[in-house]
Amino acid sequence: MKGEAMTIFGDGEQQRAFTHINDVASVIADSVDVPAAHNQVFNVGADIPHTVNHLAEIVAGAMGKACRVTHLDPRNEVKIAFSDHSRAENAFGKRQKVSLEDGIRSMAAW
Repeated sequence: MKGEAMTIFGDGEQQRAFTHINDVASVIADSVDVPAAHNQVFNVGADIPHTVNHLAEIVAGAMGKACRVTHLDPRNEVKIAFSDHSRAENAFGKRQKVSLEDGIRSMAAW
């Protein structure tokens, strides 16, 4: 509906490192050809955490809309969540990652 607000649980200041699928899929696809990856477990994902409020602003901007948010009662969740990817970088090398802004723009264009 026109003019609807996005819904965010809590104050929106919880932080997550949002990851583009291309960053994960390429590592999974390459893992069969990387001997250092055999029988190992890796954290694969974005390195930079963003607040959910910032995500809402980026989504609204990519859709050409004003950022309107309705905050609901907070859920019982972790306030800050992101992981260390150094082990994956040691096995697969440092890779260029899709930024949150670029990933959201490509999603909006799609």
